[in-house]
Amino acid sequence: MIPFPSKDEVYNEIVTILKAAQDVNGKLLFRSHRFSPLSRTGTIIRALSMGVYLFIDTILYKLLKAIHPHTSEEEELHEHLAARGMEWKKAQAARHTVRIGSSEPITADIPIGQGQIVATAGEGAVRFRSLESITVPADTAADSRGYYTVETIVECLESGIIGNVAADAISVIESGPSGIDVVYNPDVDPVTSGAPRETINQARERIRTYDAAAGTMWLPDWYRTKAESHPNVARAIFKSSRDIGIPGAVKLWLLALSGTVTPSEQAEILAMFESDENDPGAVARVLLENFTPVAVDRIIQVQFQDAASIPAQEILDEIFDRYFSGLTEGENYIEADIKALYLALPRTVRVLCNPPGDVVVAAGQVAVAGDYEVRGEVYVA
Repeated sequence: MIPFPSKDEVYNEIVTILKAAQDVNGKLLFRSHRFSPLSRTGTIIRALSMGVYLFIDTILYKLLKAIHPHTSEEEELHEHLAARGMEWKKAQAARHTVRIGSSEPITADIPIGQGQIVATAGEGAVRFRSLESITVPADTAADSRGYYTVETIVECLESGIIGNVAADAISVIESGPSGIDVVYNPDVDPVTSGAPRETINQARERIRTYDAAAGTMWLPDWYRTKAESHPNVARAIFKSSRDIGIPGAVKLWLLALSGTVTPSEQAEILAMFESDENDPGAVARVLLENFTPVAVDRIIQVQFQDAASIPAQEILDEIFDRYFSGLTEGENYIEADIKALYLALPRTVRVLCNPPGDVVVAAGQVAVAGDYEVRGEVYVA
């Protein structure tokens, strides 16, 4: 089925087909008919195109899309996720461990209330709030930097990757208690990475993996589904014991929604795999590692016979999403493969890639879509 975005395009498509229709002898079937809009033939075609547009393109096509998770839009995807005991991954705010206190020895307890604001320095500061009330006690010992501090967790006021700041980026205390003048985040990795909201295509792929894993505990798709249920895991790639050469162990290469899957987040995933529910015999051994993404920057021009043949942008985007989700660790990006997928679309004439060429991917790396844009265009000879 090729959906059309307007009644006029449905009308024009039917006229084109009828004008080109031939009998068994190769003669035009409707050569004696008039196809002007006010002719009898034109009136019949207009009524037919109205029915196709209103019933098939507008209602039936949307219904067919909603039935299948891989074509459903967001509203229906929520229902598909809920039916499988899953939910949409919301945007996540970054959390960091900070040390806060004084540059001078403390002689009396200093309370710091929940919600204390700290921030990065400079223009466009990123602000964080403390999650609990704490006290910097009297006689606090100096830390490794010579400050008199205690440890606490702060959360970014904005969700998403903006909160994934570098070590020592948090240095400003807003309206802090008297005597509190030092704050810093010593760790390279956040406690919890800030992550953007899950995209439609990511949700579709997660459902596909879940369905493939249904009823197949401890098989590759089951491991992937479990790992990808974590809020900051966008994708997991399974490697068997034979692949990694370690008897009794399997490995999951992880791609974070944002940044990397931190050690504390990896500990959460391992705890899930080692739970009584997922490892009742206490024999599973799962190894986790972040893979290095290799961003592929491309503009793909998919050229069609005419404007009516150009599919919806979501269809063009879904093709490259599926291509990248199928690439495994160490697998090269092959231009001929992505071209073949687009050339399989009806009435595709040519596919151009800019810049052209393959991308070589080393062991421990995975090709991912970087600055990647797909454009549907009309072919001009």
